[in-house]
Amino acid sequence: MAIPILKALLVVVILGVMILVLLGINHIFSGNFSVDSSDMDDLRQEVNESDEVISNNGAFTELVKVKVRDNK
Repeated sequence: MAIPILKALLVVVILGVMILVLLGINHIFSGNFSVDSSDMDDLRQEVNESDEVISNNGAFTELVKVKVRDNK
């Protein structure tokens, strides 16, 4: 009984560490270390109003942004 609980706890811890590593990589590459209250308010408003999975104001936006090519 204790082994499945430990496995589930280990998965949660590993996911948390992965999120922290991704946030750290994002901050290092973007150089964006400052956040003001208007940025937080914009993110809160977008989360409340939007059904999209990836937010334009989220922490991972720079990592998952799709580059659109102009095919002329």
